[in-house]
Amino acid sequence: MKKTIGLAAVAVLLLAGCGAQTDTAETSPAAATSSPAPEPSPTPTETGPTIEQYASVIAKYETEWREVIDGAGDCRFRWTMGNMDDPTESAEAKICYAQESTMALRASTAVDELDALGEVPASIADLVYDTRNALLKVVLARMDEQCGTMGDEADTDDCTTAAGNAMRAYDAVEDELNAWGPYL
Repeated sequence: MKKTIGLAAVAVLLLAGCGAQTDTAETSPAAATSSPAPEPSPTPTETGPTIEQYASVIAKYETEWREVIDGAGDCRFRWTMGNMDDPTESAEAKICYAQESTMALRASTAVDELDALGEVPASIADLVYDTRNALLKVVLARMDEQCGTMGDEADTDDCTTAAGNAMRAYDAVEDELNAWGPYL
């Protein structure tokens, strides 16, 4: 009989121990944190150019382009209708023309810089595409070819056409510069 009571006591202790261990594991904060939490998977990093790199190309030229665009009407009047016999007016007209010629050069350079960056981030792909097209319109107006190196052929039909094309291109560039606003 002692043997039966001894076995029964061992069985009760074993059952009590199992139950206590289960309850302790479920309620113990130490038990809940003792198993390692899975580590988060690393965030993938972009390997291509960033939006900021594209925006920096535009930012580099924005102020200069806006000055040319804002002054293009008055400038055009100076070098097409101004009194070229007046040294001051002639100099101002040549400066204006040089600024417009420089804009075409900078537009071409900016297109090359944008292209050199590589794959465009999807979130700005349309903006980059539209900006490139607007800048290429400035380049393709070919004012230097049609109006002479210093606007000395300003009274020709070819120059008038090129100047009109440049003005329309300036409007397109200004629209794209405005669209870049959140990134600049």
